[in-house]
Amino acid sequence: MAISETLARQKAAFLADLPVDRDVRVDRLNRAISLLLDHRQDFITALEQDYGQRTEEITLFADIVPSLQALKYARNNLAKWMKKDRRSPTFPLGLLGSRAWVDHRPKGVVGIISPWNFPLGMIFSPLSGALAAGNRVMIKPSEHVPATSELTRKLIAEYFDSDEVAVFTGGIEVAEEFIRQPFDHLFYTGSGTVGRIIMRAAAENLVPVTLELGGKSPTVILPDCDIDSAAKRIVAAKMANAGQICVAPDYVFVPRDKLPALRTALLKKAEEFYPEQEGAPAYTAVINARQRDRLKGYVADAKTKGALVETPDAFSRDRNDNILPFHVISNVSDDMTLMQDEIFGPLLPLMPYDSIDEIIEYINVRPRPLALY
Repeated sequence: MAISETLARQKAAFLADLPVDRDVRVDRLNRAISLLLDHRQDFITALEQDYGQRTEEITLFADIVPSLQALKYARNNLAKWMKKDRRSPTFPLGLLGSRAWVDHRPKGVVGIISPWNFPLGMIFSPLSGALAAGNRVMIKPSEHVPATSELTRKLIAEYFDSDEVAVFTGGIEVAEEFIRQPFDHLFYTGSGTVGRIIMRAAAENLVPVTLELGGKSPTVILPDCDIDSAAKRIVAAKMANAGQICVAPDYVFVPRDKLPALRTALLKKAEEFYPEQEGAPAYTAVINARQRDRLKGYVADAKTKGALVETPDAFSRDRNDNILPFHVISNVSDDMTLMQDEIFGPLLPLMPYDSIDEIIEYINVRPRPLALY
């Protein structure tokens, strides 16, 4: 069924079924929960196929469990969320015996565009809110995880009527048609570059949007910090899913005199976490050759401009597949591409500093990061 036709049918079904009572919403949330529980192993297999190397643990930890938590949280709090919120009437209505409240109502049809790094979590988390609010939903999953996207489409069609929730798979052409639709709300998770495209397209129909975008998230090591403890936490956050996380540490500020100690500690912790990195099945692959080549290009550019690039000993050999080493990169400068773009991979630039004020100034004059540590 065409995207526009499905949207028209969902809007008509939404209006015909108003008001959307609590039992209907709970039933839809329960069906989404059952879908994930019944087919968690199928999703683990699909994501392993899409990545080439991704463990069951990372899929459970980062995709399935957060999705279930979001769905159950919405279900458990639904009665409270549906209650009217009393307000004090403003002047002069308050003098006339008026009463005021906020009555929470569904919008209609919500579009969701999900990324490839956590393709289940970034579908089912926004889906939980949309269904809890009483909306119908249309989903465009990422084309970069085709097995997972196709499985999602198949299972959604089994657990939901297409007038309730529908999934549309495909490449850029499908995505372009999807973002041109007059949704009642559009939710997107991904890069700022694509976010701008989506916002422009949504503006043509005055569609309100929620954009959850990435950025260069800094980490600051203070002078009295325990370097060993900091390195352990940074490596855990940066190497999970091979750094393909929107809130992963993007670069690290470190006191100038502690830079050598931090470099050593980061490399040591990386080897402790993944002692057989060269062939370790616990380490996630970069999603595809395009992303791998982008990251390798950052490294080559940094080396050309004078950076010192170090990898753990277990990762010393150059590989031709999508298993990319953890890189500690020092002597960096702002003209390097890895200091201009969101890295979104296992590369970690280190920046020495002499005062906290210079850190604050550096961060404040750049685009606002999604996270800061």
